[in-house]
Amino acid sequence: MNRRRLLLGGSAFAFGCVATAPSAATAPKRPRPVVDEAEIAPGLTLLYYRVVPALYGDGWEIYGEYRNDTVILYDAPYLRFRFTDDAGNTYWQGEARPSDNLLPPGEVRPFQADVYHNELSLIEGWTKFTVTSCAWGEQYVVNDLAGISFELERVDLDEGNNGFLTGMVQVKNTGTTTSQRPWLNVIARDPRGRIISIDKRPIDGPIEPGKFVRSTVSASIAEPGAEYDLLLNEETIRTMSC
Repeated sequence: MNRRRLLLGGSAFAFGCVATAPSAATAPKRPRPVVDEAEIAPGLTLLYYRVVPALYGDGWEIYGEYRNDTVILYDAPYLRFRFTDDAGNTYWQGEARPSDNLLPPGEVRPFQADVYHNELSLIEGWTKFTVTSCAWGEQYVVNDLAGISFELERVDLDEGNNGFLTGMVQVKNTGTTTSQRPWLNVIARDPRGRIISIDKRPIDGPIEPGKFVRSTVSASIAEPGAEYDLLLNEETIRTMSC
């Protein structure tokens, strides 16, 4: 069975998505996932989020996906997550970074945030968990990455018993501009299609227009045997306003 899918990628707004912590908790509890779609900014729909144990280390990862419901190609926005109490005091906040820098019209892209193990103690006592979007509607990256697109021409990946993928991929630049920093995201999913891990690995670059490179890959997936996607993107320097 083919368990792999290919995805080719190339202002703060308050969102009333609030998770509530269990009462009398002596250790920080992970927020329950949002299961209903919700518009967090005009034309930007949060499909879901989930908070799971980190793929590496003892912290948490926050994974999710959002959709561009406009007809315009925008920069994929960052999201801000906040753990607060009922009085609005902030125990911890962090930004979720998109797995692709671009969010084409009508398409879905993943995002990811890290809560490191040494930060978990800061969260003890939280009662509310909120999500806001950052700088939605910008096109700075759209302009920077114009002319770069990818085709995954060949994939030879083997999975070991521990959920570790090894092998090679062949990536072609089908655009008109040289790719300087290509990356491959290995996105594992549960049986319902929701993300359980993202492992991001560099591809050997640069890649000139019309040319391909072959690059070795070593990546982990959270659960052995899980379905996974491969998402290619070009890394670029981004400024974020949240």
